[in-house]
Amino acid sequence: TMSSSTSTTSNGSSTEKIGQVRNLFPYLETPQEYPRLPVSDIKPTLEKYLKTVRAITTDDEFANTSKLVQKFESSSELQRLQRKLHQLDRESPSSWLEGLWDTMYLELRCPVMVHVSPYYAIKTDERRNKQTTRAASLIASSVRFHDLIINKQLPPDMERDTKLDMSQYGKMLGACRIPVAGRDTYSECIKGETVVVACNNQFYELTCRDANTGAVVPEDELLVHLNAIVQDAHNYNETTPVGLFTADDRDPWAAARAELIKNPINKASLKAIEDALIVVCLDETAQHNLTDVSEMLLHGNGRNRWFDKSVQVMIGTNGEAGILMEHTRFDGHSILKYTDFIYHDSVKRDVPQPKEGVQPVLGKLKWSLSGTTVKQLAESETRVDALIGSVDTFVMEFNDWGKGLIKGFRMSPDAFVQMAYQLAYYRLRGQPGSTYESGNTKRFYHGRTTCIRSCSVESVNFTKVFCDAQSTTDQKKEALQKAVNHHVKLSSDAKMGQDIDRPFFGWYNMARFEQQKFINRAIPEVYKDPVYARMKTDMLSTSNSSGSPALTMFGFGPTSSTGFGLGYVIDEEYINVDVTSFTGEAKQYADALRQALLDMAALFE
Repeated sequence: TMSSSTSTTSNGSSTEKIGQVRNLFPYLETPQEYPRLPVSDIKPTLEKYLKTVRAITTDDEFANTSKLVQKFESSSELQRLQRKLHQLDRESPSSWLEGLWDTMYLELRCPVMVHVSPYYAIKTDERRNKQTTRAASLIASSVRFHDLIINKQLPPDMERDTKLDMSQYGKMLGACRIPVAGRDTYSECIKGETVVVACNNQFYELTCRDANTGAVVPEDELLVHLNAIVQDAHNYNETTPVGLFTADDRDPWAAARAELIKNPINKASLKAIEDALIVVCLDETAQHNLTDVSEMLLHGNGRNRWFDKSVQVMIGTNGEAGILMEHTRFDGHSILKYTDFIYHDSVKRDVPQPKEGVQPVLGKLKWSLSGTTVKQLAESETRVDALIGSVDTFVMEFNDWGKGLIKGFRMSPDAFVQMAYQLAYYRLRGQPGSTYESGNTKRFYHGRTTCIRSCSVESVNFTKVFCDAQSTTDQKKEALQKAVNHHVKLSSDAKMGQDIDRPFFGWYNMARFEQQKFINRAIPEVYKDPVYARMKTDMLSTSNSSGSPALTMFGFGPTSSTGFGLGYVIDEEYINVDVTSFTGEAKQYADALRQALLDMAALFE
């Protein structure tokens, strides 16, 4: 733990650091190595905002929004909110954003399943096509990854020649979100001596490190225990699956947990799950294509899970596997390193056979459910099943080509695919839609994510030129090139902390604090503008998780009721996009996207 310190500002007045930077692995905290996330300047941020909303407004709407922005820019209010952000930056041990971001996640009251937690599909391991064999290997490899963290052997993350912040690796394994009414808490455990295995809605604690040496329990021993667990789990026909609570809204789950822990039996089982290195979920289904895999990983049956756990590894009966992460304290970029490691570490080893002479240990977690709990569970079940029923997922497997071809067009693969998203959306809905693409700001101390607003004046121009029968191939190419260049610029700005969403989020929070503290304080009008709401309602919520050969696919639920979630992996030879939707249009959008990619590539033939 680092103590709070006092820093002196240029005018000599000192600012006390409020709050603490806590990391179970203090060596991962190297604030001196990274710049702090900047507080964005007002003028360029507002200019970017106007340029972005121009793409999704009529002339009249834009005129009105411009007036509001002008008024906001020249107000003493914005100057004051900006001063407050700078003060927050001085008082925070890490960045002006980190505490606000943590609050945003912990105070979300919707389920983390589908709405918040992204999944990562791990490449098939041809030799480990049996569930427990794959599980034994991935558990052992997870312990070895934990060892890298403990022993300070994690290779540094680099982006070209810039070193990236490593602090998130101390918050991934052994962590768990805990539901509390209004605002959840987060628990972290350094031990990593056990994993919890979920099978047929039963939970088992499995020792994964030797009690004396701390060494990883070998795969062939883990396999004996896992086979016994699967056999035992099938003796039960579970009518009250406790894991289901973790898929529900946070407040009902908080109430249910408060009821559960009145009984010491339940309290001990919850503690076992919270302290485990990871939760491993052995499902009852086999996956035959990527859409099957995406359904298993995004939500499964909502029962054989512990969605609060920071890392869950899900495995189907034929060994297909993936990871679901709870998003509060870390981002996808960090989970990629873990995914990559456990795949490559396990695939290079011999396939385990059950070791002779090992006595299987079940370590079954017990529950004692009161009448109240059973009633709460029945109510949760209705909501969870409705949520699973409402989300539609379809994986577009595009095998015609991948980034190899796009690089041949001398274009950024990510920007090219983002423009295909725009074209597909425009063809499907007949208008542009606000788009969110996440980027990371890990070049800064404790950097999290940033937002690239892909729907721009340039992208809208491209879609319109492309869909106009009068346009020539050269005109289409030129419009695409301009849109791609603009996107590349937006992406690099965002990585440097120069986006729109985060500064607006900062000012909004400062205004919100003032409203809580002072009488007759209103939130600035710019936030009540329907155009701002339109920008913040993502019709396309997108994220690129390319770069690891161990990852075949990635996905998450849509962030708005009529929008699409687009998790994607761009490989040298293929592009996989998981399309999710609450409107039943996932397959339609995927078909439009396939056509858009083919049509765009045809320009270069």
